[in-house]
Amino acid sequence: MCATKRKKSTRSRRRSKKSPFTKWTALLALIFAAAAWFTQSDGMDAIYDILDIPLAPSVIDGLGGDDTDVRSSESITKLPPNVTVVEKKSILMHLEGKTHPDTGIPYERMTTQLPDGTYVSMVAPVFPFVFVVVLPEELYLENDRTQFAYANKKLKEAIATDASLAKVFSEDQLAQIKANKRPKGYTWHHDVPVGVLRLVDTDIHAKTRHTGGRSLWGGGGEYR
Repeated sequence: MCATKRKKSTRSRRRSKKSPFTKWTALLALIFAAAAWFTQSDGMDAIYDILDIPLAPSVIDGLGGDDTDVRSSESITKLPPNVTVVEKKSILMHLEGKTHPDTGIPYERMTTQLPDGTYVSMVAPVFPFVFVVVLPEELYLENDRTQFAYANKKLKEAIATDASLAKVFSEDQLAQIKANKRPKGYTWHHDVPVGVLRLVDTDIHAKTRHTGGRSLWGGGGEYR
């Protein structure tokens, strides 16, 4: 009798064991869900916060300065349906998807929307930058001096409140910025996205031939 009971009890315990695949399936589901979340903007922001990676400072004039507005300084990646995009020719456009042979700067096709609603794309270099300003629309067709004065002012305001940005520059450069001047060694680059000026390395900018964004949204060379 006892032996029979033990056999039944053993079979009962064996039947009650759950398959390990159930646990692994649940674990994989959690991993995929977490991966999907981290690919969204909030997830990527969390990664930057955890790793303490500073984002490039930016000033979006006349806008709220939230994440949506910051993206307005970048190339448009999601277009409305049935939109026609006008492709503009540019210097070294054959380097699309490649890098400049001397400076190593990548060339990419970027898309923006002009004030009249037209969508345009152009191949241009993607420079590393330390600061970005989006001009208000009333300054799009102003000359370089006026646009750069505005950008210098915004840079001055930014270093006064952002210690990490101020550390990018030398004492001499900080003195120049505080005097409303462009810091030596840097150039304001007209990028493809409408109204965008990026502060980039002067030497790299000069050696990387390109068609600037002013040709699209700033009236071209005659407005300089």
